[in-house]
Amino acid sequence: MKNNNFASKISDEDLPEVTVIIRARNEESNIANCIRSVKKQTYPKDKLHILVVDNASTDRTAEIAKEEGAEVIYCDIVSRGAAARVGVQASRTALVAFLDADAEAPKDWLKKMVKKLLEYNSKNDKIIGVWCRVYDTKTRTAFEEAVSAILADPARLGFAATGVVFKKAIEECGNFDPSMPYYEEAELAARMRKMRGYLFQEVPGVFVHHKARSTVREYWKQHIDSGIGAALMAKRQGIRWVMPTVRRMGVAGLVVLATITVALGYILPTIFSIALILIGWMWFVFKKIRYYPKREKLSLKAKIWLFALFWIGIFGDSIGFLIGMIRRKTVTLKVKQRGCEHAIH
Repeated sequence: MKNNNFASKISDEDLPEVTVIIRARNEESNIANCIRSVKKQTYPKDKLHILVVDNASTDRTAEIAKEEGAEVIYCDIVSRGAAARVGVQASRTALVAFLDADAEAPKDWLKKMVKKLLEYNSKNDKIIGVWCRVYDTKTRTAFEEAVSAILADPARLGFAATGVVFKKAIEECGNFDPSMPYYEEAELAARMRKMRGYLFQEVPGVFVHHKARSTVREYWKQHIDSGIGAALMAKRQGIRWVMPTVRRMGVAGLVVLATITVALGYILPTIFSIALILIGWMWFVFKKIRYYPKREKLSLKAKIWLFALFWIGIFGDSIGFLIGMIRRKTVTLKVKQRGCEHAIH
């Protein structure tokens, strides 16, 4: 994977072809804007391919994507890992980029990402992918503003939302796991590091607009899914790869412990548990505010919502993790792709 021929600053003429993979399930309200943002990229148009993976949508997602000029393939298993796997297999370029269907990229996103990848890789051939941070630039409520602040934390998202990767490196390590409904990029990144020592690097100063969850119910479901994904990853790669989720479960455990000790009348254990909970609570809020690009404009209501979202995330992740540890599921993936259907086990 070494690219010693690439200088730190590569000309547009030397940029390689890249396929932007957009996974979409029931995204008829977002997919057009996402595709249009890719079509507006400053990247050479003859080297840019847009591939939408319709993940068993029941609305007009695929139809709209075709109207916007994107190539559309289909994945019948509702799984982020499955859709990503299909997209990588269908791409014909050395580089693959990923963009969520409810995201919109600034016009210089792809060029900056590809150039940085080539630069990093020329210096260290183990760096085979780059990613950038996201936040919602179009928030309408204090709740969405708070969720956007959480999104902006660099620990929140991986390369499958905004990244660019060498396709060969993904294939060498077995591609995405189709049974991963969430955490699919984290699981693959861990596998790539263990198998080949491959690394991913953040591109500083680049942000992608990513639509924030707009209701408590959506945010709760996202964390349930995240917890399930973390559990599946722990089964495959070991518990050390999901320590953030384990720490959040620890906070939930402290709440249970504090409740029990209060009921039993034990004062010191109760004080100790509450102190740890408050420290974790405050750390979470200040960390999110620190990473938010528009932190100076973060409203008081949004900051209050951050305190509430801490607990929704804590218990959502914990419950999801327990569900994922219990769940046993084998996936056979049937994919209709360019007129032919095949199975991925």
